[in-house]
Amino acid sequence: MESLDLNALQQALDKLREEKQTMQRERMILDKQKQVVQENIAKFRDRVKLDVGGVRFSTTRTTLCRFPDSMLGTMFSGREGIDVPIDDDGHVFIDRDGAHFGVILNFLRTGKLLMPKDPLAKEAVRIELDFYLLKQYVPG
Repeated sequence: MESLDLNALQQALDKLREEKQTMQRERMILDKQKQVVQENIAKFRDRVKLDVGGVRFSTTRTTLCRFPDSMLGTMFSGREGIDVPIDDDGHVFIDRDGAHFGVILNFLRTGKLLMPKDPLAKEAVRIELDFYLLKQYVPG
């Protein structure tokens, strides 16, 4: 009968234990990534199509509700008694000039307001911020 090399067996066992620990760490990382992806998928499933003065936008309910006390946050909150009409194409129509709504939407997405350089455009964005009840959330 062949003799057993206990050192070789111990080394193989140690290697298996290391591989197991590595796999467990990788599994934990993968599980965390999976959770983040699932949370994002849930957010993006709640897509909203907007028609702002004839200009079409797509976003998520989460984005529109970033500031719950704003007009858009209230409109899309799902609160009882607030019915947002949807047109035949599935868009919510907002009777405002859509030229500057992209600035408003990016502010809701990022929390950062990137004002246009043109003074008239700046004033138009300020008016829109007032209309959507967002001025209080603009830093500075």
